[in-house]
Amino acid sequence: MKKTLKLLTLILFAALASCAQSEKNTETHAIALEEFTPEETSANTLAEAKQGSDNKEEDDTTVERMIVKEGNIRFETSNAKQTREEILNSIKQFNGYLSHETSFNYGYKTEYTIEIRVPAKNFETLLEGVSQTATKLDRKNISSLDVTEEFIDTQARIKTKKAIEERYKELLKKANTVGDILKIEKELGTLRADIESFEGRLKYIKNRISLSTLTVTFYEKGESTTGFGHEVSSALSDGWDNLLSFIIGIFYIWPFIILSIILVFLIRKLRKRKKQNS
Repeated sequence: MKKTLKLLTLILFAALASCAQSEKNTETHAIALEEFTPEETSANTLAEAKQGSDNKEEDDTTVERMIVKEGNIRFETSNAKQTREEILNSIKQFNGYLSHETSFNYGYKTEYTIEIRVPAKNFETLLEGVSQTATKLDRKNISSLDVTEEFIDTQARIKTKKAIEERYKELLKKANTVGDILKIEKELGTLRADIESFEGRLKYIKNRISLSTLTVTFYEKGESTTGFGHEVSSALSDGWDNLLSFIIGIFYIWPFIILSIILVFLIRKLRKRKKQNS
């Protein structure tokens, strides 16, 4: 009897110990999942990444700067169509492309505006070539924007988000409950959206760095539309046009003219008869 009682006691203690250990493991996993928040981890990892990039910049004083070049030029030319053809040929020569074009004809002036994207290494050469087609230079502006800090910061954020994403994927493999799985998958979806957004921004920055933008506006002046000679010429031309319009208008209403003549003739005839009778 005593042996049986001891045996039951040992079994009971073993079962209680096993349950306690299981609860401890479950609680530990829950705490780990709860403590692993993307906000805190992202902030810590990003701080480490930025600190690392700062240290790298301090060690390497020859860091290549990320520069965005843009420019615009406006000038007068003697032949707008010919200038346009020359600019288009230059664009092909320097491996650029025409991104936008508008043209206006004001009567006294023909004007073109062309937006060009060209590899950054060919920007100055293209600008110099375009300037040589001008007969009168009105304006030329060049700007350079340093985006090195934004470029490095965006790269660091992508690296951080991807590191967090990998840790969440590891947690997903170890998740035991539906609630944990749903929570981790939700965080993974948010992280993936953030990563794609930063990658899109980085791609945009790279595009602006590799391809510079040059806006070219040029115009050709026509004959003057002011002065006494022009006014006399316009008056003679308008007078002749009005005379022709009057003659053509008479041909349009000829039936009414004939009808009016007939009516006048009849009225006069009736009046004469009336006088004779009286």
